[in-house]
Amino acid sequence: MTAVPRFSNKDVLRGIALIAVGAASLMLPQSLVYYGPIGFILAYVLWFIGGAMIGAGLLTPINKPWVGASLGVLVQFLCLGVNVVRAH
Repeated sequence: MTAVPRFSNKDVLRGIALIAVGAASLMLPQSLVYYGPIGFILAYVLWFIGGAMIGAGLLTPINKPWVGASLGVLVQFLCLGVNVVRAH
C-alpha cells in the first residue's frame, strides 16, 4: 500500500490562492481582446498562464506543482484545439 499524502494548511492555502489567481487570469482576457493585436496576444498568453496556475494549484498540496502546471497547459491546448475544430 502507498502512504497517504500529508500536507499542511499552508500548502492548501497556497493551492487555493493559485487557483483563484488562475481563474481571474482566465476571465481577464475577455476585455483585452478589444485592444488590438497586442491585447489579443496578451489575452492568449494570460489564458495559458491561467490554466497552468489552476493546474499548479490543484497539485500544490501534494508537492507536484510543475506536473499540475504542465497538465494545465496541456488542457488549455486541448481546449484550443476543440474550439478551432468546432469553429470550422
